Amino acid sequence: MIPILTYPDRIIIITYFVVMLLAGIYYIKSNQNSEDYFLGGRGLNWMAIGISLFAINLSGEQLVGLVGVGAQNGYSGAGLEWLPAMMPLLLAWLFVPLYLNSGIMTLPQFLEKRYNRFSRIFFSSLSLLFYLFIRLTVILFVAGFLLYRILGWDVVTTAVVLVMVTGIYTIFGGFRAVIFTEVIQGLILISAIIAIIFFGLSEIGSVSNLKAQMPERFFQMYKAGGNLQFSWIGIILGTPIIGIWYWCTDQYVVQRVLAARNVAQARGGAIFASYLKVILLFVLIFLGIIAISLFPEIYADEAFPALINSHVLPNGIKGLVIVAILSAIMSSLSALFSSSSALFTLDFYKLIRPQSNERELVLIGRLTTALFVVAAILSIPLLKNLSTEIFIYFQKIPAYIAPPVAAVFLFGIIFKKINGRGAVYALSFGTFLGVLRLLIDIFAYDRALHVPVLRWFAQIHFLHFAIGLFVLSGVVLYFGSLIPGRSTGAKRTPVSLVRKFHPKSAVSLVRYRYRQIGQIGASFLLVVIVFGIWFTFL
Repeated sequence: MIPILTYPDRIIIITYFVVMLLAGIYYIKSNQNSEDYFLGGRGLNWMAIGISLFAINLSGEQLVGLVGVGAQNGYSGAGLEWLPAMMPLLLAWLFVPLYLNSGIMTLPQFLEKRYNRFSRIFFSSLSLLFYLFIRLTVILFVAGFLLYRILGWDVVTTAVVLVMVTGIYTIFGGFRAVIFTEVIQGLILISAIIAIIFFGLSEIGSVSNLKAQMPERFFQMYKAGGNLQFSWIGIILGTPIIGIWYWCTDQYVVQRVLAARNVAQARGGAIFASYLKVILLFVLIFLGIIAISLFPEIYADEAFPALINSHVLPNGIKGLVIVAILSAIMSSLSALFSSSSALFTLDFYKLIRPQSNERELVLIGRLTTALFVVAAILSIPLLKNLSTEIFIYFQKIPAYIAPPVAAVFLFGIIFKKINGRGAVYALSFGTFLGVLRLLIDIFAYDRALHVPVLRWFAQIHFLHFAIGLFVLSGVVLYFGSLIPGRSTGAKRTPVSLVRKFHPKSAVSLVRYRYRQIGQIGASFLLVVIVFGIWFTFL
């Protein structure tokens, strides 16, 4: 059943699109150089960073997927996300000082400072290909799926409208417009989820009634035995590898941290994002349990649309929820456009034309974003290869490409003796195995089952595959660094990339110390909360 939108609902939706477009127009003149256009002038505070990180993480596939997983498996399905939800803490304490003190604008630039130029070009190319052929297709598929199921919009029409509006404010407004809209979108998402929870529980009666209606397994995290999709070993060892790649090494995410005013603001934003991630993860799974309680006939990805299409939400609130869905989709698109533009302009064009001035770089950035807007429309036919359970499929692909990247970044920071030669071998070898597994999964899985070696390779659980590939990439990284020959450029050790804090006065030193103590306390408290949730739902 397609809901009838009331006049207030329509006003809310139209107002949302107008505000997004006006943001792009407002920030046109603020982009005087590449640092303005790609990093917003490096002036973000911790709250803007935290909310924007939350907004791009809670994307359309997360809304559909996590609510669907909650409806199908309850809290046992949350295992894929609990440990990665704490990875922003690793970003805050290990990676942030290195990134900000090295003065980089893209994460591939960090690899060049630590290793060599090949590592930079390779990682930037890999990121752009992943954004274009994987992340973009998933975002658009979820956009079409959600808005078709909720509003009856045509998938192609939906994709064109969302991509064009998002592209306009990203192209003209630059990263300042992206952050401004993401903060608004994050607040809208939080408000809408609270509203759905409130009206959903009102329909059921209370949390006690919900627990009485549902089997006990829905409220247990690790006792829903026999669920191969959520392997304990994979959850404990595999998901953190994907989490390190996503939260600590992905330009799509970390670009917000690079735009921070200073290390303290960047660290505070990452910690804040981790809190929001943990809280909303808990809430979205709970929302899925509410959905299956109200509509026992639904399955997985149908849970979220069923809530919106039903009588649960009153007129007027549906407009807010639809805007929240648009926010989830458009924040993901703007982050993808902005990060892709930064990677191409700074890691390719600027290397080819080192004499290019700042005005030229901004122009190329805008043109690159426009090309990605066109590519977004052309990529829609690729969506047919996505599996039914969107969230699970989206998790599989990073498991194939994340391990070598995570190994090169993490071990390169921890161990000084790792050099550029080892990084080249590890990235090449690890990516080859990961892409091979991905291609078999998509195009040749049935045929691979007839070949013993390929059958074993294709049937490894995707999280176990991530663990094995991470270990293999680390081994290749280490022994590759020991191979004698001409140096491939281990240019700077991790320690040399960090500058010590030099306070301007005694007052600034005291403020810095108190802020640092507060951030340590907040990080420790979050770890306690997560483990407390684990033990509560055992």
